[in-house]
This record gives sequence, C-alpha cells and structure tokens, in this order.
Amino acid sequence: MPAAYPLSIQVHSLFNTSVGAERPFRYSGFSTPKDRRRFCMAIDYAKIFISHVRNVSKANKWLTEGEAVPTYRSWIRAEQLLRLDVVLIKHRERYSAPWEPLFGRNGITHLLATRYGWSPEQVRMLSFADVLLSLQQDLAEVNIPPEVLALPEYVRQSDEFEILSRGQYRTELPPCQEHEWDHTIAERDQGQRKPQ
Repeated sequence: MPAAYPLSIQVHSLFNTSVGAERPFRYSGFSTPKDRRRFCMAIDYAKIFISHVRNVSKANKWLTEGEAVPTYRSWIRAEQLLRLDVVLIKHRERYSAPWEPLFGRNGITHLLATRYGWSPEQVRMLSFADVLLSLQQDLAEVNIPPEVLALPEYVRQSDEFEILSRGQYRTELPPCQEHEWDHTIAERDQGQRKPQ
C-alpha cells in the first residue's frame, strides 16, 4: 500500500483479515480529493449487473416459462440501472461526506440539484422514469466493458431477442419504476454498506 494514504488506512488494511474481506476498509476522511480518487475501489460491473438482472426479472416477472430465467427485457433494464449506479458512484466520490453519504434517492436528488440547479423539492416530484430520462446523456456516456454487457447464449437464441433486436432502440419497455432498482447492490460492492 502506498505511503501516501493516511496511517489509519494502512494499519487497518494490514489487519483486515476477516472472512470474505476482499477489499480494504472504505475510509472517507481524505485530506485531498486526489487522495480520495486514488483510494476508491474498482467497480465490479459484472457482479452489480447480474444482481440487477435478477432484481428486475423478479420485480417485473420477466422470466422465461419453464426454466424461469431472466428474459431479454430484464437484461436491458439491468444495463440502464447499472449505468445509473456508475453515475452515482462517480458523484459520491466527489460529493459524499460522513454526514451524508448520498445513497439511493438522496444521491439522485443531489446529482440532479447540482447538475441542473433544481431544488430538492423539484427533484423529489419527478417519477423514477423522469429521473432516468433527465440523466439519459450521463447514462449513455458511462463506459462499461463490452464483455460485461454480453448477453448469455439463451437470451440471444430467444424469440424475444429476435423480435426486439430487429430495430435498434425498439424494445419499448414500460417506464422504469423505483422498486426495480436496488441501490444497495452497488453500495455494498463499493464497501459502503455491510453485506447482507
């Protein structure tokens, strides 16, 4: 571990040997934003993505008959939610504080308030689908490795995939509801929440 990190991080990391501790303790008391960016953990895109696929498929009952595996629609919606998580992770890296970690809807409210100058009350009045629409440019610009977003073979062989992928941007999903998004998935992955 580089000596540039505060001593408390170095000491804690040396003794953090608990079972399943794959990543060092997340410390938010950095002296400079540069120190904070250097210490931030890598994003496990695949783990977050698969968790969203499971969540979305259950929330919308987008499962195949018989095998009950997530359909193509689940994968598309999960990608949108993964992109939202990444945008919020980047926003938290810059603006979170010990007294307000900017988790979940608070993170969205702060992001839209700082980005567009909207009051928190205005942001809270937006539906979740409107929030996603407001952040469309940010979501589209998120750089996710293509291998993470690769669809499984059973999805690519499905009738739904064949029908919906004929024309680009023609999936016609219903508006995304907030209950489809479990913001704690990315927060746990980043070490900001205790694992369940």
